Amino acid sequence: GVMLHPTMIYGGEQENNIRRLLRTIRLLPIIPAPGGGHQIVQPIFIDDVVSCFFAAIAKDWRGSHVLPLAGPALTWREMVKNSAKSIHASRHIVAVPALPIIVGLTILNKIGIREVDANMVRRFRENSDISISAMMESLSVMPRDFETGIEQAVADWMREGTL
Repeated sequence: GVMLHPTMIYGGEQENNIRRLLRTIRLLPIIPAPGGGHQIVQPIFIDDVVSCFFAAIAKDWRGSHVLPLAGPALTWREMVKNSAKSIHASRHIVAVPALPIIVGLTILNKIGIREVDANMVRRFRENSDISISAMMESLSVMPRDFETGIEQAVADWMREGTL
């Protein structure tokens, strides 16, 4: 058998990370990037994940396998710029130190003013480094680039009235 292990999935009804980012882009004239936003992310479009599921079901697996699913790598800054472009916006991204934001959010959470998980900011310290070659070779799925995927996701959300 196989266990498919995706990175951050975007698109579809259940998605909230990118929609939260899009709301922030609409709300703020500048986008704060904890740690500078140079970390590597590999979001994967929901339709690509579904294609992987169908391909995995059709394959005759021998033994146990864990297969990571990820989109092509890009920086967090590139993800924000592509997200802004998808809603016809342009925002400046400003590097901010992560630690003061984590401390501030933790304090606001403890006194009940804001419920934003400080762990979201902690994740800005992480870099994705997931090879997509195993997914492409084993499942014959080539994940779409983020720019193409976010355009499709935004079009879907706009048509559904959820964005």
